[in-house]
Amino acid sequence: MSSLKELKNRISSVATTRKITQARQMISSAQLHRCQGELANARLYLASLEALPGIDVSFSPMGAEGRKGETAIVVMGSDTGMCGPFNDRMIKQMEQIRQTEGDDRLFVPIGHKICNAALAGGYRTDGSCDMAGLATYDDTAAKAQWLMEGFLTGRFSRVEVLWHNYRSIGVQLPKRRVLMPVALPPSSPVANDLSITEPSPMEMVEQTLAMMVCARLWLCTSSSRTSEQAARMMAMQAATENADKILSELKLSYNKIRQNNITTELLDIVGSSFA
Repeated sequence: MSSLKELKNRISSVATTRKITQARQMISSAQLHRCQGELANARLYLASLEALPGIDVSFSPMGAEGRKGETAIVVMGSDTGMCGPFNDRMIKQMEQIRQTEGDDRLFVPIGHKICNAALAGGYRTDGSCDMAGLATYDDTAAKAQWLMEGFLTGRFSRVEVLWHNYRSIGVQLPKRRVLMPVALPPSSPVANDLSITEPSPMEMVEQTLAMMVCARLWLCTSSSRTSEQAARMMAMQAATENADKILSELKLSYNKIRQNNITTELLDIVGSSFA
């Protein structure tokens, strides 16, 4: 049986941990609210681009299929931990891709946790390690530009993204989509043969598709960040509740031992008085 001093130290340790998890839960809740607004704006921006009329990917080499080259897969994770199985799901997806599709896929990790896992697991990477939490739209656009250059020069035959699709606070699921060659949704407006465009249709299509690739990658980044904060908030909430449960059990044990010690001392005093 543990002594009172040991129980007191454990209670103090668990209480300190509870303060940390509760504070981290509150921080993640505030960051989640900000990320949700960012994600809503990213969805609206991409929807407006995909709704532009007169965009035909057949005008652009960015929509060409059957190119020679390797497949690049952008994998999005987090920079820090304490977010439950968020990063583990991405690592399992990477391992599944390697087992089912071979070891010739080039992974482009985003987030220190994914970078470290890719390095430890011996995955083929491009050698970069971009931060996920502090990435701005300009950072994402620069990464998209690098991917587009690789696709247009023939280094990549296909560019895909693996990220967490945010649905709700309790549901974030890994999703994989093709970034290039670019494909438009079936509901995209059809070009009007009588329309006049300025600049030329070729230039307009090239610029619009480049913006669309950036917007899609930014949407994946925003969704991944929102999912990260939601997963961390839920993980910290569960940790805080577990700490409360442990504290309740420890305090109960502490009070029982303390009561037994007091009873024993009283019995000794009473017994000595009759001696």
